[in-house]
Amino acid sequence: MICHAVRSMSGNPGPFFRKNAQHGAGPKAFPQLAQVISMWLCAWSLQSCEDCESCWRTPLSRSILSSMRDLARRECLLRFLAELGRRVKGPGRLYLTGGASAILKGWRESTVDIDLSFGVEPAGAFEAIRDLKNELNLNIELASPADFIPALPGWVDRSPYIDRFGQLDVYHFDFYCQALSKIERDHHQDRIDVDAMLKDGLIEPRRLRELYDSIESELIRFPSLEPASLRESIEEWIKRSGALE
Repeated sequence: MICHAVRSMSGNPGPFFRKNAQHGAGPKAFPQLAQVISMWLCAWSLQSCEDCESCWRTPLSRSILSSMRDLARRECLLRFLAELGRRVKGPGRLYLTGGASAILKGWRESTVDIDLSFGVEPAGAFEAIRDLKNELNLNIELASPADFIPALPGWVDRSPYIDRFGQLDVYHFDFYCQALSKIERDHHQDRIDVDAMLKDGLIEPRRLRELYDSIESELIRFPSLEPASLRESIEEWIKRSGALE
């Protein structure tokens, strides 16, 4: 298959890649680049191989898969929630975060994927998600801020209620948790979203600092986080937020 041929090149990068490695690309970039090319070629040629199923499960490949599905817009998200609530087999509590919260709040028109998590998982939820992601051509991710930072005290009570869809009560995940995880990641869109939370009165800078103080000792359970760096980012945002209020 085409993907096998492309992946085989990762062991012998060639002069172009060796030249770029001298400028910081690094040898680890070559297998990733080969994987990107192989995944696109597999999708383009509508072919598959015995390795592709496992390849698609990597974070890099999931980002490729996301770009192959439709962007989620408000009306499509609401349709997904309505169908999910209709198909589950019992009551449940669902939390939206990231781009899903952003499009419902009107901060942007679309998102690459719908990030959600369950507080109370109803029977049949994952079967329904599996079917709906293909029927609606959406990318669904099981994710929440608590996957990346310690959950802030009181987050359940602070999570704003959205609506009831069938047997599902749907909420925004606590915006303080969302803001803190976005400040930590610090992508361009993250900064825009956190500024929108402040503008809409969903978070308050000093309260964000207090909540961070309460969980800073728990960051040891998240080895990828650097407490000093995260605190610096929070303080920088708080300082900048004075011009936004």
